[in-house]
Amino acid sequence: MPPKKTAQQKINEKIQKEMEVIRKELQEIKENQGAEGRKRDGDPPENPAAKRTVPEEQTPIPLAKRVFRKITLKNVSIMREGDIIHNPGENHFDTVWNFSVCRKNDYLGVATGMSSNSHLVVADLKMIICDISVKTTLTTDKDTWISARFLKWDEVRGICNEHGALVIEAEVVFTKMEDTRKQILRNFDSSMAKFSDVTLVVQNQKFYVSKLFLAAQSTYFEALFLNGFRESEQSEIQLHGLDPNDFQNYLEALYGHSAINLEKLDKKVLKELLRKCDVVVLD
Repeated sequence: MPPKKTAQQKINEKIQKEMEVIRKELQEIKENQGAEGRKRDGDPPENPAAKRTVPEEQTPIPLAKRVFRKITLKNVSIMREGDIIHNPGENHFDTVWNFSVCRKNDYLGVATGMSSNSHLVVADLKMIICDISVKTTLTTDKDTWISARFLKWDEVRGICNEHGALVIEAEVVFTKMEDTRKQILRNFDSSMAKFSDVTLVVQNQKFYVSKLFLAAQSTYFEALFLNGFRESEQSEIQLHGLDPNDFQNYLEALYGHSAINLEKLDKKVLKELLRKCDVVVLD
């Protein structure tokens, strides 16, 4: 009679099987992409006359994606060397847009930026200060210095109003908005309470899960739930130092869902992932 397998051996075998499934799925994706490429290479050239093009200027961006603002920055005329004045961020289309000016080396510097928790945003900015017009492109992944030396400080008083404030007229046109939020692949909310025997809490967000399932997938949860720790008797356990979104992704991976968005995966990254999967399976 063969010796009984240990829990760790069973987990290792399960991991090997899951990696084999992943390797096969990625190989199929690679083959499908190659077939599509060969098909495109063999396609007859398109007839330019049969393809209708619309000039860019004839497809204006809807006004809903345009923002016109007049921004007043107070006390600019009395700024000292090294001072910075920030305009409170304004939220448009789930994107926070801000302006700031500084006085450095006797120049007025102007900067702007955008941030978003849910979208990658690209926008065109047209800004007018007095008679000076500036155009630039903004993205949510970095701040943009319009100019560190926008205007000599001796000329600043002449463009401020009678109250010493600087008035900026700006038009922002949102040209690209890409949702970067990861789709939830599996629910661990209260709808799963009747199927769970423990609740894990991460920053006040509750995850309803199964002790035995997590213990079989993770040595950490095996020790937490099956080695006689005090927490193993609790119905609700606080987990500290974690981000709820990261923990959601982690649980989805334990439950067999892909942690990778293959639709947006770069081909070079896909090839490297295939190579690493082969190495893991061989080892």
